[in-house]
Amino acid sequence: MLSDRLRFTECEYTQRAIDGLQSVAWTDPLLRRLSMAGGIRPENKPLMFEVRFAFELHLAGVVAEYE
Repeated sequence: MLSDRLRFTECEYTQRAIDGLQSVAWTDPLLRRLSMAGGIRPENKPLMFEVRFAFELHLAGVVAEYE
């Protein structure tokens, strides 16, 4: 059974990703979705994963178009 709990490291890295993506235009829709959904919360794990993935893309120099 999967846990709905968030690990501290998961929250911490998601917040670091959010901070790092603030000036990245293509991530605005994603960051807005997470914010409107209530931010870093157990029920937002899928969006939090997307934020961390987008951050890794950004760090790799990839520019994406968010849906």
